[in-house]
Amino acid sequence: RIVLRGDSHFCRPRMLNWCDRHHVDYIVGIAKNSRLLKEV
Repeated sequence: RIVLRGDSHFCRPRMLNWCDRHHVDYIVGIAKNSRLLKEV
């Protein structure tokens, strides 16, 4: 089992789609921002 851990720089559709296609699990940290804080 492979798990990729990255910061918000890795939270891009191309990267996440690659992980999905290759059965790589991922954990992505996202920096807080005003839009995100409204949702939380």
